[in-house]
Amino acid sequence: MKIKIALILPALLLATVAQAKATLPTPIPVSSDSNARHTLIAMAGSLTSLKTVSSRYSRKTGETTYAKREINCTNMSWRYLGYGDTLEKMDKSKADKHMSQAINGSIAGDVALFACMNAMQ
Repeated sequence: MKIKIALILPALLLATVAQAKATLPTPIPVSSDSNARHTLIAMAGSLTSLKTVSSRYSRKTGETTYAKREINCTNMSWRYLGYGDTLEKMDKSKADKHMSQAINGSIAGDVALFACMNAMQ
């Protein structure tokens, strides 16, 4: 059974989505990871196509990593296109071969939901 992302969004997510249209980088609310800051640094595509989303993950310890994901907003699936502790390493890393279902409340699920809701605005 595939788990679908809930369609009802908290007010914080809607406010952040509106902000994302105006400026980058933009914070991404991630409910399951309060010890880190997730930030949208680039996004391309539309609701009717696969989206490419790059984000920065900064922990309170000072550790920073980058992730580039491909997101299918139609069926809420995703895969890594790259991952690394620098943008260069992210761009050089190998992409996952298969898409995974975005799970509500997970980091990938929150990033996918944020990106897809931003496309609808």
